[in-house]
Amino acid sequence: MGSSRSRPGNLLLASFFLSSALLFRICQSSDALKKNQALKDRDTLVSYGRTFALGFFSTRASTSRYFGIWYNNFSKGTPVWVANRANPIPDTSGVLKIIDTGKAVLLDGRGNLFWATDGPFSGNTTLKLLDTGNLVLLDGDDESRFLWQSFSFPSNTLLPGMKIGLDLRSGENKMLTSWKTADDPAPGLYSYGVDPSGSNQLFIFKGMFRYWSSGLWNGRIFEGIPEMDVISVYSYNFVSDARGISFDYSFRDRSTFTRLVLESNGQLKQWNWSQVTHQWELFWAVPKDPCYIYGSCGAYSSCSFSRSSSCRCLEGFEPNSPDQKQQGTPAGCKRKTPLTCRRDDNFLTVKNMKLPENFTSVTGVRKEDCKNECLRNCACIAYAYADVEGQRRRCLIWGFDLVDLTEYLDRGNDLYIRLASSKKGKLAHYKFTNSF
Repeated sequence: MGSSRSRPGNLLLASFFLSSALLFRICQSSDALKKNQALKDRDTLVSYGRTFALGFFSTRASTSRYFGIWYNNFSKGTPVWVANRANPIPDTSGVLKIIDTGKAVLLDGRGNLFWATDGPFSGNTTLKLLDTGNLVLLDGDDESRFLWQSFSFPSNTLLPGMKIGLDLRSGENKMLTSWKTADDPAPGLYSYGVDPSGSNQLFIFKGMFRYWSSGLWNGRIFEGIPEMDVISVYSYNFVSDARGISFDYSFRDRSTFTRLVLESNGQLKQWNWSQVTHQWELFWAVPKDPCYIYGSCGAYSSCSFSRSSSCRCLEGFEPNSPDQKQQGTPAGCKRKTPLTCRRDDNFLTVKNMKLPENFTSVTGVRKEDCKNECLRNCACIAYAYADVEGQRRRCLIWGFDLVDLTEYLDRGNDLYIRLASSKKGKLAHYKFTNSF
């Protein structure tokens, strides 16, 4: 079976808090475990370059023991992967060993199984901790092919070179999953990964519901993460083809360490290790504003950073409920005048928009013909001519209610929303009251 499933000064305290919350004993050891060898509690494997260590640890909230990977030479209280996160060992009798079938298993002193790798495998296998933070099961000492790897079973941390993504052939979606709390590694409420429906964007999910969207991939960055375009120290790799959709990244300066963490409160944070302060420094975090929360204002209502994150019904729309303007509920908006599919329908131009999902790309249509393409399609409620998903600018049309509308200050695309050919109404504003 597989693996069991502000301010800079203030932000730096997070690393110190986490380091003091986890109790580790670091021992000198090799980087590999072979058949008939055992790794007992208080022993460790240390990667060849001494960057990562593998062993048992406890959190501040419990004396139970978890088996995982953490940084070895620095930030020793910062785990990046936990094998038995939902199934801790109640005492210090835990042992990791490779059994006759070639699987690596985690047992307690009574022989109870707490975690295991895939298997069985023929021949002698070796469990090795690589300097990337990847724990791999090899056929002997052959590192050309991994029989199993921890990178395929993420916890709450994405390391450079580690992929999250959707396999369209098997349907498997590898995602980060938050800890239950800051002191409990059990799978929490939030997950992070590619869109299961196949659109070229990433989501944070709160349970089964979308909580945050990265925006569409434009070939360089995700539109909802402007920080990706500001700093060139990262190299991003987003692949979408017939086999699946995946995302990974690397840090161009290999002497600097970085990690992307899905916190227990649903925030996604990119941390970089500073060789000057010897602390983790926060590079970016999302969501950091109510506008970033997916669908925060409801359908046909936009959230704007220039309006102090308030919701606004688009022109030609009004709040769904009479008291919505007073209560600030994100129930969305409805049309004042229903569409009747006329060729003289109007279009509302909204600039600097984060484009909503569920569009249809119309090939071979020029910018000046995109409007007419929408008009002759009664199901079309909006269109744009934009560069998305790493392809050249093209005509996009929408046939579903528009949600997750966000107006940026100085970027984004023009979105043209279809209105009935009647007198336009006034803009309806209401205060955003939700918080994350």
